[in-house]
Formats: sequence, structure tokens, C-alpha cells
Amino acid sequence: MIDTALACEEITRTTVSQSASVSLSTAGKLLTALDECRFTNKIYKREDGCGSPSKLHVIREDISVLVLDLSSYSYSATISCGKVNKVIFEKYAYDPALSFESNLLVFLSKIGMKISKLSFSVSAICTIIADDPERLLRTSHASACYAVTCADVSVVNHTCAQLFGIAPILNLNLSQAIHCAANYGIISYRDMRANLSYIRFGDSFDSIYLPYKSAPVYYKFDRIILDDGKRFSTLAETASSSYDLAYLLMRSINLMDCAYPTDTFFVEYDIDCIGDGVQDYISRFFRASDITLPQIQYLGNNPSAASLGASVAALSSLIKAHITGI
Repeated sequence: MIDTALACEEITRTTVSQSASVSLSTAGKLLTALDECRFTNKIYKREDGCGSPSKLHVIREDISVLVLDLSSYSYSATISCGKVNKVIFEKYAYDPALSFESNLLVFLSKIGMKISKLSFSVSAICTIIADDPERLLRTSHASACYAVTCADVSVVNHTCAQLFGIAPILNLNLSQAIHCAANYGIISYRDMRANLSYIRFGDSFDSIYLPYKSAPVYYKFDRIILDDGKRFSTLAETASSSYDLAYLLMRSINLMDCAYPTDTFFVEYDIDCIGDGVQDYISRFFRASDITLPQIQYLGNNPSAASLGASVAALSSLIKAHITGI
């Protein structure tokens, strides 16, 4: 019920009752408990300025989650309240002259300085690591990055506990974080039984197929050789224009669409920096090839859908831990 409530666009007794298939009374008891435990506040909203106001439950603005995305060769940190209210977004370029522990300490110290200027402290922390950490070592950035693995999670947990007083409540890999983004409505689609594909182009190029009934499939595009003999990873690392990016995304979408039945693609890149030209180029590529353009939704990556999905998942875990007393 808690997961269902957090996935609702507006948290009301009716929406929780319908989504969780429970009675209005049961949904009401949950929402009252969330209010009493000070996870949510009650507000009243009047539709179109007329009629009786409806009662909404909104996540308190001082309940914040820090998400550390360590799944790329460049790290990022996002502090958000609720589902999409970003408070802080910070990127960090790994310094190969320092150890991983020292880099982590520098990175988290910078975040700590920003947190100290907020009027509230961080309520929970979540980390994200790559599904295939070794992929980072197969890129030209290998000498200037550190592939964070499950073995490093204990170091991250310990350092967070030292600096922030709390250890991460969740440790996810990238595909799990994307699943969270889908489950909690950060990325929206109509049919909950749909097969999804997610492509992220930023500091790294990640492509994941998320079937409805089976485990995610992580594409290893860095190993693909294109028609002209160039490696896909080389083109991804040297892409310098919206046309270059559109070509790479078009090839990725086409390959993934041929390999697995995808209902909706979610393509994430720096829309603010690169602009909407990428989307037009992709449409033209498919039209020129006389191939039907798949269903595509474009997302910004500041912060990423994975970070926002992980944030809500961590909030859910925090609420459940409070209820169970763990």
C-alpha cells in the first residue's frame, strides 16, 4: 500500500483505494498514519475553483533523500523531496591520482557542504551502481574512472555513516533503479504489463531492456561494430553534435527493437544542452529507411530517471522501516 501510495500522481484516499484494491477505510487509515508520523501533510485542493475541496496528502518538504549514482565514470548526487522536487544536483569527475576511498570522501564532502546550507538534513540515502561495472573499463575513460562494484558498497556505506550519520538504506543497480522509476511513475506509460527499453546517453551510454515478466537485459553496445568498421563505443565517446547523438540513438533503438518486443522506449539525454533537434533527426532516420518509428518518450537527465526512481524507493523503505521499527 505504501508503494502504491507513492506511485499515485496525487495521494488521496480514493486513488490509494483504487490502485491498491483496498477499501476506502483501509486507505484512509494508512494516510492518517502517514500524516501522524509526519511523512505527509494534508492540503486541500479545489478543482477549477468550484465545488468542495478534496483532501490531498503530500510528502513533507523536509523529508529528503540523497541518491549517489556511481554507475558511470562520472559520479552524481541528487537530493530530492517527494517524487520530482530536485533540491541539489552535483556531478563529480573521478580523480585517478587518488584512491577510490579518497575520491569518495572528496565527493561526499562537497555534498555535505551543500547539505549544511539547507534548512533540513537528509532523511535517507540510496546508492546506484552499474549492472556491468567492467564495461567502464572497456572505454577510453578507463584510466580516469573507477568501476564501483558490490564489493565497494560497504566502503560507501561506512563513509556515508561517518559524514552524514546514516548509512544508505538501499543499494541498487541501474536496472533496478529504472524499474523503480517505472513502478513509481517517474517515467509514465499506460499499460503496466508493457515491455520497456531505457537508453541513457550522458557520461556513459547505457541501454537496458525491461520486460514485464522476466529479468532485465543489459545491452553491451560497447562491443558492437557498425557497418563502417568503427566500434559503437568509439562513436559514442566522440559524438559532438545533435546529429551524431541522433544517429547513435537511432541505431540503438533499431537494434533493441529488432532484438526484443519493446512497447515504449525511454531515451534520456541532456535536453537542455543538446536541444530537441535530436528527436527530429531520429524521426527522419526512420522515415528515410521506411521503418515505423517506435513509441519513444524523451527525458532530461538532470537528474536522471534512475536517480528519481531510487529516491522514491528509498523513501518507501524509510517509511516501512519506521513502521516495522527496523
